[in-house]
Amino acid sequence: MPTSGRSRTSMHDDSRALLVRALARRAASERLMLALVLVERMTPHEVACTLGLAPSAVERHLAILLAELRRAVAAPRRPARRITALRPTPRAGTPRAQAA
Repeated sequence: MPTSGRSRTSMHDDSRALLVRALARRAASERLMLALVLVERMTPHEVACTLGLAPSAVERHLAILLAELRRAVAAPRRPARRITALRPTPRAGTPRAQAA
């Protein structure tokens, strides 16, 4: 069942917002690594040399970061439901029951 252009746009906007929030929760160094690879088109080896890290560390961090970002966009968390305390139902003949 094809979706309308409007709903596709809405889904894209939702995914983008989820990605932005997920990136905002990451450390600046992780965002920098990601930008160097995706925007500057550097290899993990070049990123490692630039940042003074081991290439294996960059590859590991990028793999973890990308997996977490994919999860954040693919399966967004639902907002926590607010649980309110249950109040006992007033019994007939009590002052609370008569006031209600």
